Amino acid sequence: MPHSLWIVSVLFVALVCPGFAQTSTVSTNGRNVQNCIDGLAFCDRSLLTNKEAQQIVELHHDRNLWTCLTGYGECNRSLLTPSEAQQIVDVQRRRNALACETTIGICDKSQLTASQATEVAKLEELQNRLNCETGTATCDHSLLAPAEATN
Repeated sequence: MPHSLWIVSVLFVALVCPGFAQTSTVSTNGRNVQNCIDGLAFCDRSLLTNKEAQQIVELHHDRNLWTCLTGYGECNRSLLTPSEAQQIVDVQRRRNALACETTIGICDKSQLTASQATEVAKLEELQNRLNCETGTATCDHSLLAPAEATN
C-alpha cells in the first residue's frame, strides 16, 4: 500500500501541479495586463505580448484624448497628434464661450472672438434686465436704459 500511495503522490504532483503553475502564470499575466491598462507602476511591459502592448498604448492615448476633450483630469498635450491638439483648442474655445454665455463654469472673456464677446454682452444685459424686473438676483440699475430704470 505505501508503494501505491507513493505512485499516486508522484502522479498527482506530475499531473496536477503543472496546472496550478500555469493557472498562477496566467493569473499573474492577467494581473500584469490589468496593471498596465490601469497605468499602475506595477506594470511590467516586458511581459506583454506585442498585441497587448499596442492595445495598451492605444488605450492610454485614447484616455488622454478623452481627458483633453472633456477638460476633466490631466491632459498631456505632448501625446496628441497635431490635428488632435487643434481639436482640443477648438473644444476649449467652445467650452469657454458656453461658460461665458451661460455663466456656468469659468469664463475667460479675453479668449472670446469679437462676435462672441458681443453676444455675451447682450446676454449679460438681458440677464441684468430680467434680474431687475423680477428681483430674483443681483440687479445693476446703472446698466439699464433710463426708461428701464424708472419701471
